[in-house]
Amino acid sequence: MAIGFGGLVAIYMLTGYKSYLLGAALVLVLALIFGRSREVRVWRVYLIFGGAISAAGVMDWVTGSNFFTSLGVRRAFSTAGINTGYFIDFFEKHPKYGLRHSVLSFMGEPPFSTSPAKLIGSVYYSQEGVAANANFLADGMANFGFGGMLGASAVVGIWLGFVDLVAAELPAGIVFAAIAVVLVAFSNTASLTVLATHGGAASLIALWIVGEDWRRRSVAMQSAEEVSGSSKLAQAGDAQTL
Repeated sequence: MAIGFGGLVAIYMLTGYKSYLLGAALVLVLALIFGRSREVRVWRVYLIFGGAISAAGVMDWVTGSNFFTSLGVRRAFSTAGINTGYFIDFFEKHPKYGLRHSVLSFMGEPPFSTSPAKLIGSVYYSQEGVAANANFLADGMANFGFGGMLGASAVVGIWLGFVDLVAAELPAGIVFAAIAVVLVAFSNTASLTVLATHGGAASLIALWIVGEDWRRRSVAMQSAEEVSGSSKLAQAGDAQTL
């Protein structure tokens, strides 16, 4: 966990992207709250988000700025949702990209010369070059309409299913620390982009490796306990015979 936390801080220092700083804090908080427990209690989730929002407000009050609420509340929760609404409003009435601006570029030219995020930024924010980044639902809408939203949701659902599969025996703290930044990325980026370049696939591989090691250790400990128990029973039987 320390290596991952340090890596996120290093990326923030190199790029200046605030989301990585937020991700580093989120990883640390989740690991501390859930620890080695395998159970996820809903009240803890409420505690995390409610506490984070309250702490952001207090920090803004102390510093006399809106930096923390802008980063932790507006950027993380509000902006992506508002932009998703803009995507739906626009692409319900206009041609879809069909991924022709990215992985399916060989299928022909996209209907617009700029990316979906910059297109929405120019239309709804009246500013050229502004990228109105939104979540995986917005990307699905921009590419294939409402069917694309269902498809993007299916991709995220399948990914979460694999997380459950490979991390079933791991403590919640480890799992949440591994996928926290990926979940934040899903709220701001296309699903395929998250899987390929924002740690979606890498986190699955990491959880699978850790999970396999965790299972081997659990089996070894269980075997050692069984051997120890058998030895104690044998010693007790010998004592009774004597």
